[in-house]
Amino acid sequence: MRQTGRNALWFLVGATVAAVAVVAGRRMIAISKDTPALERVSEFIDDVRRAAAEREAEIRDTLNMPEEGDE
Repeated sequence: MRQTGRNALWFLVGATVAAVAVVAGRRMIAISKDTPALERVSEFIDDVRRAAAEREAEIRDTLNMPEEGDE
């Protein structure tokens, strides 16, 4: 494949990814329009914190490390 063909391929891949991202973003916005933006951000942050705490507990358990404060 010549360089021009590769460039065209990567351009098409990038354009496709961008289009999918825009469509997915618009769907997410449409679904959550009833909820104020600050509340959505707070929920997202809470979800991230909860997931991080769960993952930390899994790692501590796997490595046989004491829980924080038990040290």
